[in-house]
Amino acid sequence: MITRRFFTKLAFAAALQSRIKGVMVGAQSYSFRGMPFDEMLAAMSTVRTDHSATLLLSGQVLVTGGFGVSGSPSRTAELYDATTDQWTLVAMMRVPRANHTTTLLPSGEVLAVGGWGNWVTAEIYDPAGGTWSPAAELNEGRALHSATRLNNGTILVASGVDPDNTYLTSSELLDITRTRSRELNGHEFSRQ
Repeated sequence: MITRRFFTKLAFAAALQSRIKGVMVGAQSYSFRGMPFDEMLAAMSTVRTDHSATLLLSGQVLVTGGFGVSGSPSRTAELYDATTDQWTLVAMMRVPRANHTTTLLPSGEVLAVGGWGNWVTAEIYDPAGGTWSPAAELNEGRALHSATRLNNGTILVASGVDPDNTYLTSSELLDITRTRSRELNGHEFSRQ
């Protein structure tokens, strides 16, 4: 039986493999018991690196954006289904992104934020409808940041780098029900 833990391992392995090998065209399942990658999975539909992978409530993994073969940020998105070991292309994001974040929302939707290509934009993927829609924009463009869903439903977007590749110490609260985020006081540490 495929478990939620397996999918978490798959999402982790997908992210890890992209960092190790540079370009990801396939994925491997990974054992957290110190075992190496133990099996090759089906090849992805699109070559990509510096993408984002999110485990959906359905157990599928949504992989978005990243840099393609051309070296440009991509709009592509695809789903991995471990029960069939198949990748399926889904609707493209509204804008290209790489080194962005994706955050699972309580509704089961996925929020994509920032990244190279579209620094201040955010959008939401609806797995039920297979569509992307615009969300609140950031006040400060960023990539290589973190995005964490808080208990009150807002998303804490922190640090990263700006379009000039300068490290950021700022944070913002992104309320997906509004059109703009709210700036927080710069936090004490910059990601290095």
